Amino acid sequence: MALSTQAARLADALPLGARLHEGKYTVGQVLGRGGFGITYRGRDRHLHRDVAIKEFFPAGCRRSADGVGIEASSFPDFENGREAFAFEARHLACFDAPGIVRVYEIFQANATTYIAMEFLAGPTLACLVETHGALSVEDARALAEKIGAALRVLHAEHFIYRDLNPDNIIVCSERTSGFDAMRVALIDFGLARRLAASPYATQQLALNAGTEGYAPPEQYSAGADVGAFSDIYALGATLYFCLCAQNPPPAPTRASTPSLRAFDAHLPRPIASAIERAMSLPTKERPQSVDEFLAILRAPVLPPPSQNGAQMTVTGTAVLTTGTTVLASSETEVKSARGFCRGPIIAAVAMRRFRRSPRECSGGVSDARAKRLPIGTKKIRRPFATLAARTSAPTLALLKKARSL
Repeated sequence: MALSTQAARLADALPLGARLHEGKYTVGQVLGRGGFGITYRGRDRHLHRDVAIKEFFPAGCRRSADGVGIEASSFPDFENGREAFAFEARHLACFDAPGIVRVYEIFQANATTYIAMEFLAGPTLACLVETHGALSVEDARALAEKIGAALRVLHAEHFIYRDLNPDNIIVCSERTSGFDAMRVALIDFGLARRLAASPYATQQLALNAGTEGYAPPEQYSAGADVGAFSDIYALGATLYFCLCAQNPPPAPTRASTPSLRAFDAHLPRPIASAIERAMSLPTKERPQSVDEFLAILRAPVLPPPSQNGAQMTVTGTAVLTTGTTVLASSETEVKSARGFCRGPIIAAVAMRRFRRSPRECSGGVSDARAKRLPIGTKKIRRPFATLAARTSAPTLALLKKARSL
């Protein structure tokens, strides 16, 4: 860390060893600093445990002469800001989920408000990627599942996080195994707000852009609606960072060049598709819920059609070449030999279940060819016969129905 950055982080911080809340807490080193406060590592002297202590200290505030108190008059609307800080903390204290940092206590001291929280030992996601490089596709998927689970809990209680980014995600163990075995938790809820209606309602909130590259375009516009889809944008941007080891472009600069396709040459199509859809600039083009986003992300990757008779396997779900899920069978393995033609078989299922046109279902095959293939020509009978001998009854029944188109 540069000396100037470290000095700025320590400026106006409480002195080491300061006591808070009638001596219950001892203040330690500064862990981080944001626009609304300073976070310290601390110690609960009553319960003998480490804690994180967040102090409401907005940028621009000044300490009083004793170096501990705060001059409230140094920041406009200080009291309203402090009340909002405590209000959101009280709501967060109700959550008990592994993906959300636990709030222990809220108290007043030194003319401001403090939150005592669980201390999470481990690096931020940003530090992890900077140290070890881009994550594997498997790790990135597992990480997205864990972050998604935390967002799902927040959205179910009508909270919008509004500042999801790699610096606000803690990986709570050493990277000795996959992310499936690790606890991943969200911290810093300074921008989180509670909406008044349903989990996926929208609401106009005060302008606050959040973190550049991760904040969706609506957070740059005063009076624009925000909702669960705003956090989905940031989740897609975080996944982009994990796989590319670089920050995504800020939303305002993407207005002229919205495509992200340049990044995805090395990524499986479902992963790239999930990121692109999550980071769509129009809110209606994004997944509207965590579950919708994860469904896209979970789609299996089909190998290219066989050219030499090698066996091909698709486990769990058959998908279109575009990555759209069209057939699910929880424990089914679909296998076929000698050039399983995924276009014709899956196009037939898609046309049957989703009423898609032949061109949409065949991934770019001409209309004439798309109409011809699913009807039982020699090009499809042979793979279908092989498929029938190796497919579970529910999947086979669906394929037979589709084949009757």
